[in-house]
Amino acid sequence: EYPRNGDQYFPFRQNSDFFYLTGIDQENSALLMYKNADGSVFSCKLFIKKTDKTQEIWFGKKLHAEDAYNISGIKEVFWIDDFDHHLIDSLDKIKNVYIWQNEYAKFETEVPYDNLRKSNELMKEYPKLNFLRLFPVMEKLRIIKSAEELEMMRKAVAITKNAYLRVLKKLKPGMKEYEVEADIMSGLARFNIVGLPDNAVQESKYRVKSAIKNSALALPRGTINVNLAPADLKKQGPSYDLPIALSILSAYKQFKFSDSYQTGVFIGELALDGHLRAVNGTLSVALMVRERGIKRLFLPVENAAEAGLIEAIEIYPVGNLSQLIKHLTGELLIEPYQPKEKVSLEGENIYQFNMAHIRGQEQVKRALEIAAAGGHNILMSGPPGSGKTLLARTMPSILPEMVLDESLEVTKIYSVAGLLPSGQPLITSRPFRSPHHTASAISLVGGGSWPRPGEISLAHHGVLFLDEFPEFPRAVLNNLRQPLEDGVIHISRASGTLEFPAKFILLAAMNPCPCGHYADPYKNCICTQNQVLNYQNRISGPMMDRIDIHIEVPAVEVDKLAGIKTGESSADIRLRVNAARARQIERFKTQKIFTNSQMSSEMVRRICELNSSTQELLKNAVSQLHLSARGYYRIIKLARTIADLAGETQIKIEHVAEALQYRAKVE
Repeated sequence: EYPRNGDQYFPFRQNSDFFYLTGIDQENSALLMYKNADGSVFSCKLFIKKTDKTQEIWFGKKLHAEDAYNISGIKEVFWIDDFDHHLIDSLDKIKNVYIWQNEYAKFETEVPYDNLRKSNELMKEYPKLNFLRLFPVMEKLRIIKSAEELEMMRKAVAITKNAYLRVLKKLKPGMKEYEVEADIMSGLARFNIVGLPDNAVQESKYRVKSAIKNSALALPRGTINVNLAPADLKKQGPSYDLPIALSILSAYKQFKFSDSYQTGVFIGELALDGHLRAVNGTLSVALMVRERGIKRLFLPVENAAEAGLIEAIEIYPVGNLSQLIKHLTGELLIEPYQPKEKVSLEGENIYQFNMAHIRGQEQVKRALEIAAAGGHNILMSGPPGSGKTLLARTMPSILPEMVLDESLEVTKIYSVAGLLPSGQPLITSRPFRSPHHTASAISLVGGGSWPRPGEISLAHHGVLFLDEFPEFPRAVLNNLRQPLEDGVIHISRASGTLEFPAKFILLAAMNPCPCGHYADPYKNCICTQNQVLNYQNRISGPMMDRIDIHIEVPAVEVDKLAGIKTGESSADIRLRVNAARARQIERFKTQKIFTNSQMSSEMVRRICELNSSTQELLKNAVSQLHLSARGYYRIIKLARTIADLAGETQIKIEHVAEALQYRAKVE
């Protein structure tokens, strides 16, 4: 045993050559074999650690001389303290000394180990003796296998074969191994957790020990080693508390667990009294359990409704550790969770703002309707007080209803981030995120030492509203370019790479200049031309090219503000948006997308056919407006959405003409 620190040791592993010769698997052991120089007498002596009753209480039972003889067959057994005396006595009777040293290619050390130090001392003290290497002798000897060894090897091969076949039956593409295992060894009372645990997982040893004790269960004595597999993946959070506790109790063999233990997945944070607390990411765990064909999932009571959204698996809500032990031993079974009602997205969402309360701005409302229907990005530009922020905050009221797959994707993200509202297992309304312009790049796109979803992922299948668009740092905005194109964000760290979904509508608002009155017919702009250009150039060209709809929001005339006539309500607009979105869902039912804005260029060519006159108009526009290839396809996708709102199956020339009006003006 070698010390790890002041009160811990590395796990002991016997030297394989020594074990081959003796069968002794105990630290501080030695073997001495020699013949007299004339070959008349052969001696074989085994040396073991001296036993002590007091030490056995703390470190566990050690071998006595009789035990060592029964295992090794060596009659002469001595305490290790007598080794030097017998060694020196034998050196007077021999000519050659064979010493074992670690000569394996992977072993390298600059610090002399015990055998090396001992051999160096003997060479200096007995220069007339021939000191030779034992390693080549053992290497040749171990090639020769006895009948017992061959039988043992056959059994080992059979076990390995069966293990591989069992694993291969369960394997699927992309599957990884996640397992918690425990081992209990004799020795000092220590609790070690390995497998790249973070601080929360390391601290679980205190929660687990208290929970076991306060649940009237026996905590094993000795050294407890817990391994979290796979060892190269960092483990985070308190969800490991319950599986760690169960693995320890299973290794202790205090209980005989039922098949539920072998065919189930366990997650949960333990309180000191043994009760289970809710954890994050339960929906993702439940989906993983179903994908891998696992039958049962045991989790805290508070998480049962969330996991119950997934069908084809049994959900067992656990209140405390004692209750779970009684279930696994068959003493008192836990009833599987039964949802009170089937998953439904129907129901009236209550919105704070309504389009009917906004006077004027009919053209902007039309642009927002198109953006909501097809999932298109939109930029509003206008003077202060023209209603940009109010229009943006009203947009959720016209967004289409989510389908179940969209709702589950959003719920997974919020569950992992720990933002799932209490008592609401399923998010049924589309997210609306509005970060401040001082937000950092990491808060926007996600990240951290262990990456977490950012605002763009929290806005998945919803709206990301960036007010005061040019006030965001240019580098922060440029981080949005790849997610806007691909619908995902890849975050790479030294520990690995994670992918978060990020299919959102970018809704941005800005003033045309620093003072806000550039090109205002009623107020004079006090900015110089350079100030205006510098302000507008804070947004890069590639970023502007990814925005489908550019709309000006003029100041509202006083007659409209004072009028009593209300505009069209959000509910009426939403009916048209829902109808358009339903057409898109039907169109893409065999694809993994939901909206026109998510179409690839190949899909645009295949799905969005244009007649000759429409094609000619588009060609002229591309030539005059100097549109990029991206801009060309975005116009067609926008025209497809306008056609869906009109209930048309074919894109017509008026749909393309309206789509062209929303492109950024080139000055």
